[in-house]
Amino acid sequence: MDELDKKIQNMDLIIAMRKMQDRDTQENRNNLINQMMRSKFITPALVSEKEAMRVSEASKEGKRVPMQVNFKVVTAKDGKKFLPAFTDTMLFDKWQEKCGDSDECKKMVMNFDVYAQYILNSNGALSGFIINPFSENLVFPEPIIRSLAKQKAEFLRQKAQRNKSEAEALEKCVSEQ
Repeated sequence: MDELDKKIQNMDLIIAMRKMQDRDTQENRNNLINQMMRSKFITPALVSEKEAMRVSEASKEGKRVPMQVNFKVVTAKDGKKFLPAFTDTMLFDKWQEKCGDSDECKKMVMNFDVYAQYILNSNGALSGFIINPFSENLVFPEPIIRSLAKQKAEFLRQKAQRNKSEAEALEKCVSEQ
């Protein structure tokens, strides 16, 4: 088992997907979305040798630099493009074999927030992401991603406000002594 296999294990998400497939209820949908929002996925990306060398050299010098990548996409029959999101390396490897892909794809780890950024900033080039293409084949289209991202942003804003209020109350208690 390689290091990535140890890091990317989404059993709770897989269980939630199966429950949802067996019984489509609001509770199962909510659980599935909650698990998806917490999960990390493997995404196939192409990185040129030149780019990999540039980033490697910068890393040796203690610098962090962004890496230019091209993501592989899954194209639906209607022409819409989706970013694949694999729950583990085994499904990633099966997908690569099934596609007969000769390109050497890097395995990039991404979460919902990263997918949302790429998809929502793609100017319509990406229609969403798809969890485990050719197996569970669970599609999250752009409108759902946009809605979930808005909900998460609002939740984080409210949480930050609560934390600020709590910190101010603590500071007040400390300063009064």
